[in-house]
Amino acid sequence: MGIKIEIMKLYHKMSKFYDLKTIFNFLELLRKSGIVNMFGATPYLYSGKEFLKDEIKRHNRNRNSWSDDEDEEEDYEELINMADKVRELMILGATKRMSDDDSENYINNITRKIKKDALDILKIWSDFKGKVMNENFINEAKFDKKDAKNIIRKILIEEVNEKRDNQKLEKSVKKMIDILSKDIVFPKNFYGFMVDIMYDKKYEEKILKITTVMKKPFSQEDSDTLDEIKKDVIPKIKKFFEKMVDRVSTGGTSTLDVYNRDKENNFYF
Repeated sequence: MGIKIEIMKLYHKMSKFYDLKTIFNFLELLRKSGIVNMFGATPYLYSGKEFLKDEIKRHNRNRNSWSDDEDEEEDYEELINMADKVRELMILGATKRMSDDDSENYINNITRKIKKDALDILKIWSDFKGKVMNENFINEAKFDKKDAKNIIRKILIEEVNEKRDNQKLEKSVKKMIDILSKDIVFPKNFYGFMVDIMYDKKYEEKILKITTVMKKPFSQEDSDTLDEIKKDVIPKIKKFFEKMVDRVSTGGTSTLDVYNRDKENNFYF
């Protein structure tokens, strides 16, 4: 079959935000044009028509072509006409992916997301060896129903195993925190450290989140006390577990009710 499960999952994710059929058609035209090695094709997805025209001129100069500009553009007319459209699709898709980003670095974040997603889209296209795909992904990939069911089953098994691994990691972190904090005197209202593995969909990061939780509303003094405790405990946790996740996050301090409510909402990620 030759198509990796990871690529199937990536396709499923990216197709929610991007018009992959149009983008793949553009990549196929780009491949046929011969103006670039496709390993370096990602800038063509988000740079637009003028960039493409310059690259066509450079390509033809390197081939010692003496055709004038009008002849060059006629040879690549369909590709040139699609360039701005594909750039718009990349911007639109990245904007959808970052719809909840209200940070001051929004523009920079969008730019980074476009470049990263362009790499992933090229990876999907490359795995299909440049074939232009239509909306019926399973048929176009020449899967039969049995193949599709097996892939879905494997994906589900992967997700179950990942959840189990995350639960084991949460227990290990909690156990180490208990060991590190066993001689510490906590505020009377203290409930415990809560450890959660979650995924930041915006930045595609696996996060280890550690939250200090109180049984009921607490004073600023209690909050400051817990902050001082975490300054000692959290760096030791980071040092030990940092290679198992993308980021370690301290979730502040909250009451048990607020923690449970936020967890149901996936901690706003």
